[in-house]
Amino acid sequence: MTTQHETLGSQLQQLVAETPRDALPALVGELEAAKAVAYGRLFTQPPPEAQGQGGLLDAAQMAKRLGLPKSWLLEQARQGTVASVRCGHYVRFDPERVRETLARHRPRGSAPPPVVAPHTKAEPVHPKVRQLRPAANSAVPVAH
Repeated sequence: MTTQHETLGSQLQQLVAETPRDALPALVGELEAAKAVAYGRLFTQPPPEAQGQGGLLDAAQMAKRLGLPKSWLLEQARQGTVASVRCGHYVRFDPERVRETLARHRPRGSAPPPVVAPHTKAEPVHPKVRQLRPAANSAVPVAH
């Protein structure tokens, strides 16, 4: 059975074959524009209501969810250790596949990779505030 994409591919090939040579640059331009639109749809972020429901994430988003450095994640993708989708200079990650990959490669007995919810954010602590807080293991005198 012929799919819609196969039929379209055949039609495009026929169009290229029948196009006069002097009109080919314009046709190639149109094909490139269509290709750009297709890649744009493929690699754009899903709408907010669909996030977390199977969309691809960029390196910064995936690294944030895992609690790992973006540079480490990109290096692992480059080496093929972490599952990723690459198109030109764009790299995208399927959260489910990345977690599966990391789970297979972690040492026995170690904890699974951390998963940080995309909407959570730790409050930054100013260094002066940090100095005022007692250490967890220090004895704090209590006034009676």
